[in-house]
Amino acid sequence: MPTIITGASVTTEGIVTNTLGNNNFVAGATAGDSITSGGNNNTLVGTNAGTAITTGDDNTAVGYKALDTGTGTGNTAIGSSALDAQTTASFNTAVGSGALKANTTASNNTAVGYNSLTTNTTGSDNIAVGLGSLDANTTGSYNTSVGLDSLGANTTGVSNAAFGRTAMVLNTTGGFNTAIGRDALYANTTASNNTAVGFASLESNTTGTGNTAQASNSLNDNTTGNYNVGIGYQALRLNTTAHDNTSVGAYTLYDNTTGAQNTALGMSALANNTTGAENTSVGKDSLKTNTTGPNNSAVGQGALLANTTGLRNSAVGSSALSANTTGGYNTATGVLSLLGNTTGSYNTASGYKALNDVTTGTHNIGEGYLAGTSLTTGSYNIFFGTNTKPEAVGNNQTIVLGTTGGSAVVGKGANTGFINPNGGYMFQGNNQTVWAQVSDERLKKNIVNNNVGLAKINAIQVRNFDYKTAEEVGSDGVLNSNQAIIKTGTQLGVIAQELELICPDCVTTQSSGVKVVSGDDLHWHMLNAIKELSTQNAALAARITTLEG
Repeated sequence: MPTIITGASVTTEGIVTNTLGNNNFVAGATAGDSITSGGNNNTLVGTNAGTAITTGDDNTAVGYKALDTGTGTGNTAIGSSALDAQTTASFNTAVGSGALKANTTASNNTAVGYNSLTTNTTGSDNIAVGLGSLDANTTGSYNTSVGLDSLGANTTGVSNAAFGRTAMVLNTTGGFNTAIGRDALYANTTASNNTAVGFASLESNTTGTGNTAQASNSLNDNTTGNYNVGIGYQALRLNTTAHDNTSVGAYTLYDNTTGAQNTALGMSALANNTTGAENTSVGKDSLKTNTTGPNNSAVGQGALLANTTGLRNSAVGSSALSANTTGGYNTATGVLSLLGNTTGSYNTASGYKALNDVTTGTHNIGEGYLAGTSLTTGSYNIFFGTNTKPEAVGNNQTIVLGTTGGSAVVGKGANTGFINPNGGYMFQGNNQTVWAQVSDERLKKNIVNNNVGLAKINAIQVRNFDYKTAEEVGSDGVLNSNQAIIKTGTQLGVIAQELELICPDCVTTQSSGVKVVSGDDLHWHMLNAIKELSTQNAALAARITTLEG
């Protein structure tokens, strides 16, 4: 079939009527048959291709009814009915049967794939690549859709980006969302400002806003929760309506459903949390089994690992408070500090293995390496210094302060205080040898005279002795060897058991079984003894004076 050249235009005789204008190529029945002298540089192939173009330039239409109503400029339509309804719009590209089929005046759209952007009318600056991508869009603009049915239901939503098969497939009016990966933001309808990167990330989100999910299945079940961040495989996987959570690491906050304002950083951190809120977890497996416990802070691998419902705990250091389950208001700073605590509450431990054996004890303080070690069930104890420890595991109300170069500084039993500067001396700022004592009459009643003195003092036997070694004390099988007095050489003093027979108020028996002497009553008995001796001395002096008279 011969080709007819008119001016600079080329037509095919018998297929189309020769057209006017310059540099046009037409082939097909009625293709380009309306071009006037103003239409230039058009390529139109197929029945009714570009049939409505009059003065438009630089259009390409290939396929049945491609660009058949369009008069704009710089459009490309390849495929049956591509850009079929376009009128004056320009710079659109449609590749695929039905692509941009309903577009009328919108410009700067790109549609590649069967029925991509097929219902778009006035929405501009959209990009759709893939069968059915953005196929329901009407007026929404600035959307990018790459993948089968991606943004398939979008109608008026703007500035969305969807990459992957069925990504954001149900979105209708939601805007400013980014979905990368198959089924990412799949169920999103009207929510905006979400970012989902990874297979099925934010898949169930419907109206939740301001969420960020990065990695496969992250924030998968989120529906209406807002402002969550899930980065890592299955991070915040089961979250539904909770808001303001931040989860970084595989399985972090995995079971969280409605717990809000949690922060989890590290694999499986807060993995089992369901409704617990305002927790902070940094480190692999930290707060892993927490379910409903709120306001906990865990920093370090395995910190607060076993916590379930315990609340307001703070753990800093690998495995700190790792066995805690329901105990609350504990603070542990240091690797393995409060390691064995389960239900004990209000404990404070600072230092490697500080209070590491406590299980159910409460209100204890341990400061220093191994401070309070061996205490388990005792409460209201204070330990300051390396390896300071109680006399027994259940001691209550004990204060131990000291250092012996690394060896244990052992307390004296319940309701006692012990200071040991490596066997050295204790000094007061005023350089006195005794402590001050409150003795205000306004605080006393039932005041009567006590004149017991010389009789008791005369009955007390002062002795020399040596202290037994720890091995000797232990071999006796009566007292714990940790109660041995580490002091060598001949000593001067009394025997408590002997003094107890004479002055019972001067001797007490501690929870350790050790008898201790209090010098207070002895001091006043000695004062009375001095007064008695003074009276006797005065009487003797008077007698001598009389005799020498």
